[in-house]
Amino acid sequence: MTSREKLASLVLRLGIAIVLLYSSISLIVQQESWARLSGIELIIEPESAILLFLLFQILLSLWLVSGIMIFEAAIVSAATLLLITLFNTGFFARDAAIISGSMALIVLNHKKNR
Repeated sequence: MTSREKLASLVLRLGIAIVLLYSSISLIVQQESWARLSGIELIIEPESAILLFLLFQILLSLWLVSGIMIFEAAIVSAATLLLITLFNTGFFARDAAIISGSMALIVLNHKKNR
């Protein structure tokens, strides 16, 4: 990877991590709206689902920033952001741009791991 590609990867990873951390803060502040939109309350208690997803997003953010297994972390983040977008249709254009960033990170790091 060239130094420009490394910098681009870092910028994308930091941007996606910030989005996931912002989403985590939103989970804490607006728990009832997330539980209502997700439909998870049918499977487990909304508070438990929110806590699990909050922890997952924080760990995923740390994984992205760590630079370890970037390709795999990018795939998990793209899938996570896609699911968030499917359950929260109000911000599709913004979310599509964020998902595109995750996909760019996948492409950028694909040959590195293969």
